[in-house]
Amino acid sequence: MLAVVLRFPLGVYHAQAQDDFARPEWPPHPVRLVAALLAAAHTRGVDVAAARSVLARLSAADPPVILAPRARDEVPASERDAPTDEPLVASLRGASRWAPRNHELSELRRDGVYPRELGRKRAEVHKVGVAIGDQSVAFSWPELELTADQLAVFEELVEDVAFLG
Repeated sequence: MLAVVLRFPLGVYHAQAQDDFARPEWPPHPVRLVAALLAAAHTRGVDVAAARSVLARLSAADPPVILAPRARDEVPASERDAPTDEPLVASLRGASRWAPRNHELSELRRDGVYPRELGRKRAEVHKVGVAIGDQSVAFSWPELELTADQLAVFEELVEDVAFLG
């Protein structure tokens, strides 16, 4: 079995849901962890070939079991104020803002590029996250076994993860 326990030093996890940018992604998607491990492989003197081998094994394995506190929004309204020992996390939503929209290349080729028009089409940008406090999130692969060398590389990568997202 292989497991990784994540903690968020500032107590907040920022990520947008893939299907609705105005909603936070909770729990973190396993692809974010794999991306963070890959980034860690390139920030330190780790053998990149060995790191890629470990990450390939991780990516080919069955999806991990994710142990995370439930979001308060997922709890039915009638149960939210009931006393419970179950830890919950709260969704955060900051002020949204409007930013110039990135144009698709096909759109630029079709319509042309006009400097005055580039900033007129805007998209709403949301600042969302989850207040997790000092609670943790665990990813567990019950069936995945690594060799001692692979485990050593994996541990080095995990120690170097600085950002999840």
